[in-house]
Amino acid sequence: MANSNLALLQAYVGHSMSEGPAAVTRWLGGTLTQAEYGEASAEFEVRKEMTNGAKILHGGIMTTMIDEVMGLAFYTLGSDYFYPTLNINVDFLAAAQIGDKVFVKADVIKHGRTIINLESKVHNAEGKLLAKASSNIARSNIKMK
Repeated sequence: MANSNLALLQAYVGHSMSEGPAAVTRWLGGTLTQAEYGEASAEFEVRKEMTNGAKILHGGIMTTMIDEVMGLAFYTLGSDYFYPTLNINVDFLAAAQIGDKVFVKADVIKHGRTIINLESKVHNAEGKLLAKASSNIARSNIKMK
């Protein structure tokens, strides 16, 4: 059976996500860099409006980047149902500055009947680990197609 979700994302690899269906995805911008079954990656540039009072990438914005890329990794599975985030745990390990590129990768770890577990890592252009995260999402009754 063909997975139209995966095929759609693969067609957008290398393109800006600023025209995606969700407003938050459009605001984040970023570029989809990889889409395979159960995994996705994107890169984002830290803009001034993404920073906190210390002028570094706000933790909530980094968490949103992670959550969006995790959503893309989920989307590659081809589900007909929406899976909202139940929880997300992020360990912030280093800061990113205005103008820095951050690279977010997410992987499906366990795909159960109703709960899916994902993990993500965020690196800077030098390969330094900025954050790592884990999350669980759960099947809803909301049809996506």
